[in-house]
Amino acid sequence: GQTVDLWTATTETVVSAMLDSLDKRGSVYMMATSGARGNPRQMGQIGGMRGLIADPQGRIQIPLDIRESENLTKDVTIIGMQEKFEIWNAERWTHFERDKVGALIEDVEQKLADKGV
Repeated sequence: GQTVDLWTATTETVVSAMLDSLDKRGSVYMMATSGARGNPRQMGQIGGMRGLIADPQGRIQIPLDIRESENLTKDVTIIGMQEKFEIWNAERWTHFERDKVGALIEDVEQKLADKGV
């Protein structure tokens, strides 16, 4: 959703600004960019930009403000796609799927009509 996109863009901006402000020969910059013990994304955590967090049992915790803004307050649908997944409000997913399937059916019907079938 828009909230996640905005959060991701803001995090990238904060990380970039923090990396740009560091001494390129300093230990924090070297640790964040060397790939040995750190990575640039950790700079976002230092800057206070927390994303999804896993608890000790491995469950993913989504911050309350994101859950509320995306209306993930009761039933959800989780859709897995390769290395990522999406969490939808279940009702919104149902409407999306119905609209998508309806559009596909119309497309197939049109192609068949174009071929005189």
